Amino acid sequence: MFEPGPGPTAKIFAKNLGEGASSSSQIRTAKAVAEELGEAAASESGVFAWAKVRTKDSERGTQRIVRKQQTTMQVPITDLDVLGQRVAWIDPQAWLQYILDHGLLYMLSGLIRGTTSNR
Repeated sequence: MFEPGPGPTAKIFAKNLGEGASSSSQIRTAKAVAEELGEAAASESGVFAWAKVRTKDSERGTQRIVRKQQTTMQVPITDLDVLGQRVAWIDPQAWLQYILDHGLLYMLSGLIRGTTSNR
């Protein structure tokens, strides 16, 4: 029977959102997504690799997968002091430079790659 409301993946995502982007929360979310998608779809999307990481080894496992899947962006992150708290900061100029250097400006204007209009 269908029950309205968030599914199990959405509930786990919401719980993990409160924890920040910790490696273990990423692994738990990936496990929930893989369970919901099924192994074939999760493997095809790359989620299954994340779901296979043991929570106990989450930090090392996520670093290994990020390297293997090449899902990092080379945008410098610096620390900013805000009222005595250190906050990670991405300079908007560095972010825009990354977008320009990688030919991604079309995304900001709503275009689809390789088109000149969005009709």
